[in-house]
Amino acid sequence: MTSNRQSIFCAAPLALCVALGFALTPVSGKPPATRPAPATSAVQGSGKLTVAIVDFEVAVPGNADFAKQLSSVVVGTMQGSPGFSLIDREDLNRSLREQELALTGLVSNADAVKVGKLVGARIIVTGKAFTLGDQFFITAKLIGTETSLVEGVLVKSKVGDDPAALALQFAERLTARIREVGPRLTADDDIVKDPMPALKARLATLALPVVAVVITEHVIAKPELRADPAAETEIKLLLTQAGITVKDVAANRLTDWLKDIDKTKGAQWPQELANVDIIITGDGSSDTAVKIGGLFSSSAHVEMNVIQRKDGRIVIADKETTRAVDISENIASKKALEKAGHALGLKVLDYLSANLPPEKPH
Repeated sequence: MTSNRQSIFCAAPLALCVALGFALTPVSGKPPATRPAPATSAVQGSGKLTVAIVDFEVAVPGNADFAKQLSSVVVGTMQGSPGFSLIDREDLNRSLREQELALTGLVSNADAVKVGKLVGARIIVTGKAFTLGDQFFITAKLIGTETSLVEGVLVKSKVGDDPAALALQFAERLTARIREVGPRLTADDDIVKDPMPALKARLATLALPVVAVVITEHVIAKPELRADPAAETEIKLLLTQAGITVKDVAANRLTDWLKDIDKTKGAQWPQELANVDIIITGDGSSDTAVKIGGLFSSSAHVEMNVIQRKDGRIVIADKETTRAVDISENIASKKALEKAGHALGLKVLDYLSANLPPEKPH
């Protein structure tokens, strides 16, 4: 009974378990399934698209910092999006210096391909921002390092309009464009494929559980504020889209019970969890990393435990760190938390699709 209580106690937010020094060990004594990788994983497949963002050339009078700001907005928008992996900027710049190439605006496709292969990027993104008459343009080239094929993206606005809003519009359009043309640029039909259709198809033939989700969230810079449950909502959305029943549980009731479980021998599960098969619980935090012109770049970190109610065993212990950019600080934080919740929700569905029993015939 003691081992059960310890395992159940660690169903509390991971940050609390780590802070108190508890090991995340399931009842069976085997190491927790930290990152399950089923043989037919739809989430961790070979179609991960690695992208390198080169600092943009900027010819905009009176805004010398816009090049790095624009690159930061693009990185913040893409980071954490399913299917994407961004090359570290320091690694990229180091390779550029070693090859004696300009740090901005790689015009030569051959040079872009060369650097992409050095840093392991399948797509290199280069671009330029400039004014022409009364118009403000941002353009980008998407270069496939394996195929040397090129695609383009362009957005424009009137000179004098908010450049931050245009930068965000460009970053969102660029992300969507890379997702659209990635298969052609890499000659890989499986690249950046949405995993949800495959997961839903696999889950459709299985005995689906009832799931409760409680992810507490807070804003690091403003601990007195309680963040909207953006990560929790995203996980619930993915579960319901996959046909899984999600039972609403009061966060305060479950959190209080988790805190008291180690003090009360033989404590029973809350009545709210009577028909629940799996509990997903954890902790999320968000913080504004930097202000980029008129935009806010926020980061989020979400830690998650997935516990089987029947034996208190932790079947997944995982975490995600993401970034997002928006003209509103609050919305940027919310987007970052949503990205983390989306990535974790896909991992939950992937695990369930590989471990649930077949549905019994009616």
